Amino acid sequence: TINTPTTTAAATTALTAAAEERQATASVDFTGNWTLIVDDSFKSEYDSYLRKLGQPLLVRTVAMTVIGSTKEEAIQSEGGKQLFIRGMNVRGSWERTLEASETDNDNDAVVEEEEEDGGILLHAVEGHVLKPMVTADEEEVEVASWWEDGGKVHRSWVVGGKKYGGGDFENKRYLSDNGNMLVCESTFHPSEEGREKATVTWRFLREGAIYGDAGFDFPNLLTRVLKKEKESSSDDDDDEDVHGKQTPNEEETLFTQCRMQNNERIIQPRQNRPALLISSTSWTPDEDFSVLLEALEKLHTSIITNASKPAAAASSSSFPNMLVVVTGKGPQKEYYLPLLHKFNEQHQHIKIITLWLEAADYPKLLGCATLGVCLHTSTSGLDLPMKVLDMFGCQ
Repeated sequence: TINTPTTTAAATTALTAAAEERQATASVDFTGNWTLIVDDSFKSEYDSYLRKLGQPLLVRTVAMTVIGSTKEEAIQSEGGKQLFIRGMNVRGSWERTLEASETDNDNDAVVEEEEEDGGILLHAVEGHVLKPMVTADEEEVEVASWWEDGGKVHRSWVVGGKKYGGGDFENKRYLSDNGNMLVCESTFHPSEEGREKATVTWRFLREGAIYGDAGFDFPNLLTRVLKKEKESSSDDDDDEDVHGKQTPNEEETLFTQCRMQNNERIIQPRQNRPALLISSTSWTPDEDFSVLLEALEKLHTSIITNASKPAAAASSSSFPNMLVVVTGKGPQKEYYLPLLHKFNEQHQHIKIITLWLEAADYPKLLGCATLGVCLHTSTSGLDLPMKVLDMFGCQ
């Protein structure tokens, strides 16, 4: 017998039904490199999670400084039967392989017990093979895992742990946001009766994904940006110039493309997407926009020079095409608009557009930029431009 979390009689029917849908293979692929999204909401949830695990304030404070560097590498193989996960942060790394198994009702690792009210307690790992595993805390435990929901959801139970007062960990992993986010819902079920369970939801962003944050529909915003760029262009071929040959595909934007994987739409960055430069300005004399125009002129020369090199030589010093988005309103905007239009006519590989963004869209677009440029010059020599702080805050 094993000491695993149990489900009360009220949930027995649901768990039995879930067991019938469990399988060892997947219909999605978690393979990739992932970075933990650490925002204020997560920090609050994580602190509460650690507190319920019994961690003192000092330990929680240290953990909060480390968590921001967390990354994961996932490698899925054998149709999902093997899920290798390497977690990394400044403290080191932790590797484990979760082996999914089919439901086997003859498995001896299950114990059913009757409650006083006649209900049946059904162990969560019923019918699945338990494998040995070493935790990040170097504790020897056992783990059982399987796939649910037609192979879209990976569930695992880590049982037999003595740390945190004893208890078992339940993990539910799945993809969201068109495959660009890996979500892991973790729950600690304490062995001690009456003690509150601890829960936390980890959200990892796929490497290369260009969403500003989890709830941000970046492709939709880019569609609006592209529409604005096209309206401001004098040549119907400008869109092709700024990012290479276009394909007439409604599933593509200037920056993203959609592909099908296991009957699911996966949105990912285009390989030949331009760099996205954001400059926030109030269009005042304190911000000399001609400085940026001169820099872009030099960059365009470098792009053309690099493009004329043989492929082998060009690859070592590649310059991407660039879309420059200038946000804001101000007194000098009308003066510069004809200059920006003239620049666009004379430069194939760099396009400049002006936008006025909603307050909710502005920080999210900043977070998606390749580069942020602030042209503010302090008149007093003492102040720090708030636009620079905006850019730091949206990294």
